[in-house]
Amino acid sequence: MNNQAENDSGAIFNSGIMYINSSTIQYNTVRTNGGGITNYGTFYLSNSTLSFNTAGSDSGSVYNSGNSDITNCNLFNNTAEYGGNLNPQLSTNTYDPTINKTPEH
Repeated sequence: MNNQAENDSGAIFNSGIMYINSSTIQYNTVRTNGGGITNYGTFYLSNSTLSFNTAGSDSGSVYNSGNSDITNCNLFNNTAEYGGNLNPQLSTNTYDPTINKTPEH
């Protein structure tokens, strides 16, 4: 993916129930929240990579304002004014990602 958006999510916006597995979400830009993904519903992310996503406000990779389960994921080189990889206001969620400042080769 390589997208640009004005509001809420450079790539994927969810307000229902969403499952993402074995995916790569990268090089997306949004002016506000969630460079890669914005979630207001229920969101499951596993075995995936989010990298090089940019948000002008909160969370370069995943902006979560709902329920989420993030497991076995690599989050790296995502940038935002607040929370480069995950937004700072977390609710009832499960997070088990590998967060790297630089990609592993």
